[in-house]
Amino acid sequence: MKILGKEYDLNSEQHKENQIAMNKLNLELQDRIEEVMNITPDVEKRILKKDKMTPKQRVQNLLDKGSPFLSIS
Repeated sequence: MKILGKEYDLNSEQHKENQIAMNKLNLELQDRIEEVMNITPDVEKRILKKDKMTPKQRVQNLLDKGSPFLSIS
């Protein structure tokens, strides 16, 4: 991994543009994650009607109570 040297200017226009672009991508990613993780009520009803568990319920059943969990994707 390349390490940025002292010659990299955090106040440069290029850095500011890169930071804005990265922030925009991060927001888009968060929106997409929310969209994928949120099951609509119709879908949840169909899953439960088949006596199945939702993905979140399956993960919760695998974890010990009080265990920390970070959903990445």
